[in-house]
Amino acid sequence: MGTPESIEFEGEQASALLVDQEVMGELTRDMDNVFSGSSLAAMAYLLDKEYFVINGICKDGSLHWKTAKKSGVELRMPMGEERLTAIEVNGRQQMNEFAAGVLADKLGLGKNNVPESTRETLRRQLSCKEVSYMNAKSNMLLARTSHRSIIGKRRTVAQMLKKRHYGAITYPETPTHWPEEEKPVVAEEPQQEPEKPAAEPGPAVAPLTPEAAREAYIKAVRAL
Repeated sequence: MGTPESIEFEGEQASALLVDQEVMGELTRDMDNVFSGSSLAAMAYLLDKEYFVINGICKDGSLHWKTAKKSGVELRMPMGEERLTAIEVNGRQQMNEFAAGVLADKLGLGKNNVPESTRETLRRQLSCKEVSYMNAKSNMLLARTSHRSIIGKRRTVAQMLKKRHYGAITYPETPTHWPEEEKPVVAEEPQQEPEKPAAEPGPAVAPLTPEAAREAYIKAVRAL
């Protein structure tokens, strides 16, 4: 990393997140709200605004956020989405119309511009307790039940209200072995046969005298 930064989790002191400041800056450069890009970009957006801090990672892979101030607002943001379209809102703070408007502003969303009568009709369609926020231009809304609230695009909000673990990261069900490190293959050089030593010259033979040559010749003839 060129410019590393360590971000500690509030609820998990033994854990931390290592990020590159330049990369985080590139992710947030074109973000005008938390839903302008991927889950990773949304994480960078929230860290940049400093309204929320990461408290930990949930079992389904989503990030658990808490407000920097003690307002009781907590977020559960899925991290497996290529395009983030909704976030679960929980905590002690009840998401009424005022609280929903404050949250929408912190997330970079527009003002609540839909009348209560229209939101009531939508509430019946979604089978929830209340639609406390909606912006018609961006098609963003916040719908809440007795136990939790969802803010984001209307279609995804409806899906998340029905499915508790929407956007959960799928983990492998069977264990796998860590791949062994491949040893570098060294090319073997062809082995050369050792050179045979040159034969040592035998003892020098003295030339025969004429008499000795004659006797050797006679012996050779008799041996025939």
